[in-house]
Amino acid sequence: MESWTTLMYNYMDSNNVYISFIFFIFLIIFGSFFTMQLVLAEIIDSFTREKENREKERAEAEEAAYHEKIKAEKELAAQLAEENR
Repeated sequence: MESWTTLMYNYMDSNNVYISFIFFIFLIIFGSFFTMQLVLAEIIDSFTREKENREKERAEAEEAAYHEKIKAEKELAAQLAEENR
């Protein structure tokens, strides 16, 4: 985006002034929006991936806690069964 005005003025000197002015204005506006959209898309994608990773880790932790609870309940039931004999 540096020194685009110099290019625009050179182009205006060699061709139709209004067409070159309109071309460069649209080029700068649409180029800026396109670049901004690419950056925003990457940021949103990064946040989405991080959110999915955290949800996956949380689900794995919940599943591990559930299996630990089931294992503890089975051990307790086995101990109670031994004591009742």
